[in-house]
Amino acid sequence: MMTMFVVARGKSRMEEEEQFEETALEALVRLGHPECSVSCGDSGLDRFVRRKSGLVPCEVTEVVGDTAAGKSQFCFSLMAAFLCDSVKKSANIALIDSNGSFRAGRLLQILQERWGVTPQEGEALLERVFVRRVCNSAELDKALSDLLHDSPTSCSIELVIVDSVGGALSDTLLDYLGSGQRAQMAVLNRLKKIADVGRWVILVNHLVYWRSSPTPALGYRWINEIANRILITTDENYADVHWMQVFPRREINDERVAVQLTTGGVHSHAYATQADLPAQSQIMHSFLVNFSNEE
Repeated sequence: MMTMFVVARGKSRMEEEEQFEETALEALVRLGHPECSVSCGDSGLDRFVRRKSGLVPCEVTEVVGDTAAGKSQFCFSLMAAFLCDSVKKSANIALIDSNGSFRAGRLLQILQERWGVTPQEGEALLERVFVRRVCNSAELDKALSDLLHDSPTSCSIELVIVDSVGGALSDTLLDYLGSGQRAQMAVLNRLKKIADVGRWVILVNHLVYWRSSPTPALGYRWINEIANRILITTDENYADVHWMQVFPRREINDERVAVQLTTGGVHSHAYATQADLPAQSQIMHSFLVNFSNEE
């Protein structure tokens, strides 16, 4: 069982064709249908992420970026918005923590500052967050297996976050071409089964440098098995600005939104400019191209 935390304009023809190609579920997400969408806690980010089909139920999404880019803070904001969503009052959250990044106090801070809940209300909301600590691939696999079993707790969970999957599966790289890949695919298959029943499944991963290019950790097989990613990067020109990009279905694009990490969670940044900013999609392009032909 999981351990419960208690307080701790006109469109061009090309644009029309692109819109026509989206699935019905993606259209509902883009339109913000309450049953098919989750909020980031910020209207600017929500518009961007939904338009790009960034957080879709029934699919696995990986949030990737450098250390201190804001990946965990994005998840905290997502969790706070989820807990305060009136449509999801009976839904719970499962957080699988492999690096000790979860802080009940930080989540409570966002609930109070961004959503205006009282300390007592915040403590009650935290009772809907189930946290399980894992240290390796076997423990992660067991935690996911428990989520697949029908129980009052698992059946009520609609949002699953693994922070970080790169840390939990780091032991699989010791024998990557042998048992490592098999262990990774077993975990990924469980994650997909969890998502298939209508849950949001969010994974946090870090970047590594391979062939002089930054790529998500865990190897080429893992990279190519996950179609949807959100990339968060820092900006050397702005101390308080991070950039977010959404890559659905492995599609390459240079659209991005500036985000700011605050005590009230992640917010869109109103004053940052994209001038002279390197194309961060090169990160996505490098691993999608370099790894596509690997076996």
